[in-house]
Amino acid sequence: MKNSLKLLFAVTIIASFLLTACAPPPPPVSKAQLETAEQEAIKAEKVASELKSEMETLEEQTTAKKEELESLKKYQAGIEAGK
Repeated sequence: MKNSLKLLFAVTIIASFLLTACAPPPPPVSKAQLETAEQEAIKAEKVASELKSEMETLEEQTTAKKEELESLKKYQAGIEAGK
């Protein structure tokens, strides 16, 4: 039983090695494909930079609005305390 399992395992390993060795190589990448991929990557970096800048601006606006809200809450509490 053990010998047959070892033999089956060895045959499986050898078969997978042979199938991998006989597989055709991947097609070469052309210069045009490489340039296109590079241009797409540059565009994606620009978009990411713009989105990051927009996010930082929105975070600053959010902080300013929170500060304004706290100020208004304090003002409202002062008016209610004066009544």
